[in-house]
Amino acid sequence: MSAILSFLRGLLQPLPRGLCGVVVFLLIGACQTGSRQSLSTETPTDTVWMRGLKFVPDTLYLLGETRVVFVNQDMVVHNVKSLDSSWGSPNLPTDSTWSHLIQQSTPYQCTLHPTMKGWIVITDNTSKQK
Repeated sequence: MSAILSFLRGLLQPLPRGLCGVVVFLLIGACQTGSRQSLSTETPTDTVWMRGLKFVPDTLYLLGETRVVFVNQDMVVHNVKSLDSSWGSPNLPTDSTWSHLIQQSTPYQCTLHPTMKGWIVITDNTSKQK
């Protein structure tokens, strides 16, 4: 720590006194911001699109718990419901989105268009992706 302070004193010494305080304040702020970002525990996010009366991709492989955003890019209303009815969206008009935290592998479908089906697979290996 003392080596770092010596280094900073050497850098700041030629600066006017008022400017030194500003530089130190900015350096401390940058260090704190960096440490907050590196310790972030945000939940990963992935996306499934609804277009052409299909879920794209129809099988989504995830590495653990992930928030999945469903985006309706189709010309008709859709919804998303797990086949075991443990979760489901409201009806989603064109250009709307809905998200859900996926914690386990599950098949799902659009109940308005029952041929529209998809799978979310929780895995420890993403090499199975299409």
